[in-house]
Amino acid sequence: MDNASDLTSGRIALDECHYVRTNFIEWSQLLKTTLQYEDKEYVLEINFPRILEDDDIVHHKREYMEYLDDAKETKFIMQVVTNNSFKRRFELSNPKEIYDQLKFDFIERMKSKCF
Repeated sequence: MDNASDLTSGRIALDECHYVRTNFIEWSQLLKTTLQYEDKEYVLEINFPRILEDDDIVHHKREYMEYLDDAKETKFIMQVVTNNSFKRRFELSNPKEIYDQLKFDFIERMKSKCF
């Protein structure tokens, strides 16, 4: 299978697995797999890069713009497979913040069920 068909398969699988509160693990695995094919998984792992005054502005601006493009596409992918309340809740959040909050919510829900 070529990379384009792998990507399409990943997006189709993710599209069929809409996020609901109880399927975070399955959803996050499909999301990460899809993002790996697009080399965008790093967006879930790092915050927005900061540009310091003494840095090489041109180099960092290019990285920053690339990160913004990848973050925008990742957020779009995440929102496509969710409901409207999710979209409203995370309207101003970046993908890492969204992912971290959903993971936290899931862990807290599991703790409350176990204890």
